[in-house]
Amino acid sequence: MNSNAGKLKLPIETPRLLLSLWEEEDFEGYWNLCRESAKGNFFEGWAMNREKAVDFFRWQRSKYEKMDPVTDIIGLAVIEKESGSRAGHVSVGRHGLHDETEISYGLLPSYRGKGYATEACSALTEWAFSHFSLSYIIGTAPAENSASCRVLEKSGFTFVRNEMEAVPLLGRSLLFTYWRKYRETA
Repeated sequence: MNSNAGKLKLPIETPRLLLSLWEEEDFEGYWNLCRESAKGNFFEGWAMNREKAVDFFRWQRSKYEKMDPVTDIIGLAVIEKESGSRAGHVSVGRHGLHDETEISYGLLPSYRGKGYATEACSALTEWAFSHFSLSYIIGTAPAENSASCRVLEKSGFTFVRNEMEAVPLLGRSLLFTYWRKYRETA
């Protein structure tokens, strides 16, 4: 890691979670997330085989060299403190289609419905505002994913609009909701 990672306060601790850099030994938990989180929903087309997951995991970890959500991405593991289990992921970084900094998140099915996504999304958003010069952060979610939309709303994001976006990995377009949260000023 370069000096940027050492300057940022990590892991981020919430009452029930740790948001931490992915370590090399975390791959099996990451792989489980890749296999399980997309099952049975519209993201199933994003599921990847083990070889692609290894490449994506290494790519994501390589982003720790820069640690810049304004021009790049920072992806973190969501760890349940009580069990020490990898419950999911959360990231903040440049959204390619919008050219804006976006918050994103995903949890394994067994950790959903417990408020963990809202806890992680809120914590990472506030962390990003406190460490980087961002006036706002966006969130996007497929319109049919009401749970993700509720996470953004509960995390203080305001709905802005619906828009169709092409999703090349799925080979189709989806209706997405677009949300925004502004940095609070004192």
